[in-house]
Amino acid sequence: MNDRPISPQPSPFAAAVKTYRPPVPLAPTDLRLSGNEGSLLMTNWLGVLGDLAPQTISRYPSVAELEGDIARAFGLQRQQVLAGTGGDDAVERTIRAYLCPGREIILNEPSFVMLQRYATLAGGDCVFVPWLAGPLPVDEMLAAVTERTVMITVVSPNNPTGLVATVEDLRRLRREAPSVLLLVDLAYGEFADDDLTDAALSLPNTVVIRSFSKAWGLAGLRVGWAAGPADVIEHLRAVGHPYPVSSLSMAIVSHMLQHGREDVETFVGQVRTSRRTLSQTLQRGGGEVTPSQGNFVLVRFDNAVWVRDALAGMGIAVRAFPEVPVLHDRLRITVPGEKTVLGRLCEALETVLQPEAILLDAKLADHQETVRPACKGLALGVVAGPAADDIRQTCSQLGVERAWMLTAGAETTGAARQAGVLPVAVATADGLSETDLLTAGAAKVLSDVAQIKELLP
Repeated sequence: MNDRPISPQPSPFAAAVKTYRPPVPLAPTDLRLSGNEGSLLMTNWLGVLGDLAPQTISRYPSVAELEGDIARAFGLQRQQVLAGTGGDDAVERTIRAYLCPGREIILNEPSFVMLQRYATLAGGDCVFVPWLAGPLPVDEMLAAVTERTVMITVVSPNNPTGLVATVEDLRRLRREAPSVLLLVDLAYGEFADDDLTDAALSLPNTVVIRSFSKAWGLAGLRVGWAAGPADVIEHLRAVGHPYPVSSLSMAIVSHMLQHGREDVETFVGQVRTSRRTLSQTLQRGGGEVTPSQGNFVLVRFDNAVWVRDALAGMGIAVRAFPEVPVLHDRLRITVPGEKTVLGRLCEALETVLQPEAILLDAKLADHQETVRPACKGLALGVVAGPAADDIRQTCSQLGVERAWMLTAGAETTGAARQAGVLPVAVATADGLSETDLLTAGAAKVLSDVAQIKELLP
């Protein structure tokens, strides 16, 4: 008894994973393009909720009606459909129902991060097959199948690359590994050129995952669904919560299924158009763009973390993966469907990747000659005052639209952001810490003005 731990210990499976916490920049951001959410398309959701009976709130909700709505919308039987707390819930149930210690699951790398997490929690062994470019590596995936393999996963469009599988890919996996459960995650399927749902559901031993978080713009409601053979879906029901979706969420989703499909199609078309524009902007700025069919773009930069921080300095959050070896030099950027938002994003990217000038806070005016060699032909100017209008006036005098500014305090850092200029703070003797300057909006804090050379394209 003396060797017993002082406090209870988690299972080895739980101890093997860390809490999922999406990274949040210190610089304040008001445009979130890091989570792949869609835009809110439904304007009368308050009216839908207002029409609900009081017992809708006081009683446990049944998902049967929602599952029936989904089944009718997609030409399925209700017994083939499972509604859950987002697509994540459907994925986790599938893995929990079929994976256990001694069994293997085949995953692409990179892919949806929760797949590995759920597999680890189930005690299964993950077998990774690289897929960072090109078509789905079906040969390699089939070669990885052993007598212990119980599941093959395909995410299409894949997150975070946006690469897609084909109908023939799925048919071949099914044909050459017939006894293995095929999990096909189509959370981003609406944005792809070809919808694989019907083809996947025509295959035996196949589960399809869909979501209302992306194209439908309802991520905050946390509703997704799985579809497949009725006997397989019944196993998924058995391993999950009995009341996985709130009544309020179900009411809004059912309304969208009946009245919002045209809005979804319009939004998807806007995202596809924006995706081309965003990809071209990134390529002009020196980025290597992976051809994507999702509502996001994956792009490679030598200094990807700096580009992420620079965009945060302009109020825009995007996703970097410094902790993932195969993605350490990549950014994933959610594609906005709205023209005004896309315009802001592209202008910010052009400022970060193709600056025309370096501006100096008046407090740093004595450092002009130190900074000048780093400018590499860029214009150099000193901003006389601390206000955003002073910064705009300096840009106008220099004849430039895209500028970075070396700032010496919180006030000028905030003013630079207001003026659409990238603020890079310089630590001074005014008592402000690095955290103070970052939370004021600086993209980065330098200890010396000469360090700006390391950041410039």
